[in-house]
Amino acid sequence: MERALEGVRVLDMTRLFPGGYLTTVLAQLGAEVVKLEPPGGDPAREEEPRRQGESYYHWAINRGKKSIVIDLKQEPGRDVVLSLVRQADVFLENFRPGVAERLGVDAERLRRVNPQLIYVSLNGFPEDDHRSARGSHDLNYLADTGVLDLLGPEHGAPALLLSDLAGSMWGLVTILSLLYQRRVAGHPGQPARVVFAEAIRHWAVLQDALFRFAGETRFPILTWPSYHVYRAADGEYLAVAALEPQFWERFCTTMGRPDWLSRRRDPAWVPVVQEVIGGRPSAYWEDLFAPVDACVTVVRRWADAARRRPDPDLPRPNQWPTAVPETLAPPGLGEHTAELLARAGWDAEGRRRLRETGAVG
Repeated sequence: MERALEGVRVLDMTRLFPGGYLTTVLAQLGAEVVKLEPPGGDPAREEEPRRQGESYYHWAINRGKKSIVIDLKQEPGRDVVLSLVRQADVFLENFRPGVAERLGVDAERLRRVNPQLIYVSLNGFPEDDHRSARGSHDLNYLADTGVLDLLGPEHGAPALLLSDLAGSMWGLVTILSLLYQRRVAGHPGQPARVVFAEAIRHWAVLQDALFRFAGETRFPILTWPSYHVYRAADGEYLAVAALEPQFWERFCTTMGRPDWLSRRRDPAWVPVVQEVIGGRPSAYWEDLFAPVDACVTVVRRWADAARRRPDPDLPRPNQWPTAVPETLAPPGLGEHTAELLARAGWDAEGRRRLRETGAVG
């Protein structure tokens, strides 16, 4: 069955995780994603560890894509980009402000070649913020927006790149919206900017409203015994999310403690529940609650959960037939250069000259 974005062509000039993750999702949805890489390639290719010479980082975020190597410091390299843009629907970059203009791949220039082009810039801070001209990463956006404070800075950097993921998802929403607008309303393509610090703030919309309404920064439910993570006797953990009365009633019944029923929202009851759960190993609780619909789950170690998933398949969060991901390898550096140049109209002699000058690789 044809996938949702079949026929959509995406040129990805981003580096490392945020753009790579975003365009991986586009590829899963059926788009042709072409990585426009500099000589030497995306730095993601160099990250350790490796398996059979392949970086885990590159493998994670670049499967199912194509790769062409282009030297933008050469005029012929910029001409190659323009030739690819003529056949493209979407172009992504994550340069600091002013860099795309200096390299000749800014929105104004590319959209002169293809007015239908959707041009998306991924940035950490708003363009008019002085910090946008500096280097920054996921942890900086979490820190600046106050989200790291909500997570608990004493625990160090979060294991997930939350700002990058939020920005990637908003980039995806932006691209899909503009593709829809272009197709249904007949609007031309347009430039768009996705700001990662703003994206993670949007994910914290409930915390923001809580603070504005009540001056609080933590949800009251985080203090309730019905929504807590408890330590079992073997050092593993049990996640209890029995928020609604019916779930809490089943939890208390299964625990053999009907006297807890009125304590669903009582913070003082957290240590009481902890004492009981702490008296048995996690396997006991897992077996006990296996047949019970009470929102109780043993906390899996990441390694254990990962071993239960197939390798090397991509996760399948959208379970619908027009978005079935394929098991594909990431591209070799410049693996599709010849193919893409030919499709863009470069004849054999032109391709030879480009390679001789080092404009492509």
